[in-house]
Amino acid sequence: MKILSTANQIESFLGAEPLQTITIRVTKACNLKCLHCYSISGAKLKNELSLEEIKNVIDQSKKLGAMRVFFTGGEPFVRPDISKVLKYADDNGFAIYISTNGTLFNKKIVNTLKSLKHLRTLQISIDGLKKTHDAIRGVEGTFNKAITWAKFIKKEFEDTDKKIAFVLTLMKKNRAEVVRVYKLAISLGIDVFATVPLYPVKRSKNAEDISVKEKYKIFQDLCKIYKNIKPKTKIGLLVPPALIPKLLKEVEYGNGYVCTFPSMLGIDANGDVAPCDGLLSYRNFILGNIRKNYLEKLWDHPLMEKLRKIEPNNLKGVCKGCEYLSFCMGGCRARAYIEYGNFNAPNPLCQSFYENNLIK
Repeated sequence: MKILSTANQIESFLGAEPLQTITIRVTKACNLKCLHCYSISGAKLKNELSLEEIKNVIDQSKKLGAMRVFFTGGEPFVRPDISKVLKYADDNGFAIYISTNGTLFNKKIVNTLKSLKHLRTLQISIDGLKKTHDAIRGVEGTFNKAITWAKFIKKEFEDTDKKIAFVLTLMKKNRAEVVRVYKLAISLGIDVFATVPLYPVKRSKNAEDISVKEKYKIFQDLCKIYKNIKPKTKIGLLVPPALIPKLLKEVEYGNGYVCTFPSMLGIDANGDVAPCDGLLSYRNFILGNIRKNYLEKLWDHPLMEKLRKIEPNNLKGVCKGCEYLSFCMGGCRARAYIEYGNFNAPNPLCQSFYENNLIK
C-alpha cells in the first residue's frame, strides 16, 4: 500500500488538503517562570481571545477538517473559563490534548476533565526531581503540587481511556535525573513518560542543551529499563523515528514522534496564526490574525501553499536517504528552519546524530 506522504498527494486523493491539527495558546499568562519556556509566557496579554472567539476558532477549524486540538499556553488552567473551552471542543468531537504544569487543578476542574469524552492525553511537565524541577520551573513547591495532582487525577481516570503523561524537557540541569523521573512515573502508574529535546527558542540562557552523545545515552538507558522491567508506563521519545533505539522499535511508541506539519496551524493567545505553534515567535511566519481573517483564508495563504509543496525527496542532508522519510517527513520542520534557515534542511537532531556516527 502506498503511503500518502505529501500534502499534494493527500489533496489529490481526498480532493482537498484537510487541516488535521490545531494548537491554541489559550493564554500567555502563567504562574511559573520556566527557564526553557519557548512561548516566553508570564503576564496575560491585554488582547487575549475571548471564550466566544476561541469557540469560533474551533468551529472554523472543524469546517476545514481538523480532528485534533492541543491546548497550551502559558498555563491553560490560569483561564477561569478553561472548562467551557474544553467542553466546547469535546462537544465538537475533537481529540483533546492538554499541556499543563500541573499546579492549578482543583476538584471542579478534575471533574470536567473526567467528563470529557474525547480527552486523549493530559501532559504534565515534570522536569526533574523536587529540587531540580522547582529550580527549572522557577517557583518552589511546584514539584509537590504537580505530583500530588497527578496521583489524584490518575485515580479519577481509572476505567477510562484517558492518559496522563509526564513530559520532561532534556537539558543540562536535569540530565542526571531523567532515569529517576522515569522510575518515579512507573511507581505512580503514569501512562506515558515522554522526553523532548530542548527547543531552540527559550526564556533563559541557563536552559542549556546537552550533547548529542548524552542524548543518545539517555535514550538507550531509558529503553533498557523499559525492556528489563516491562512496566505499564510507556516511553515516548519525542524525536524522529530514526533516533529511536532498536530496543524500542517494536513497542507502542517505537515509531517516535511524527508531526502533522504542514497540515496544522498554531493560534496564539492574541489570535495570531502561524503554520505551527513552534513558529508563532517569528513575525515573518504570522499568516494573519483570526480577528481579521477567516481561518480558511489563512489556510490558503501563499506561505501555506508553499509549505504544502515540500516533497520528502527534496529534503537535504541525512533526511534524503533515510528509510523513515516517507513516514516522518523529516520531523519538525520548524526546528529545521530555525537551525538552518531552510524548510528543506535536514532535521537538526538526526543530522547531529548522523555526524556523530550514532545513526547510519
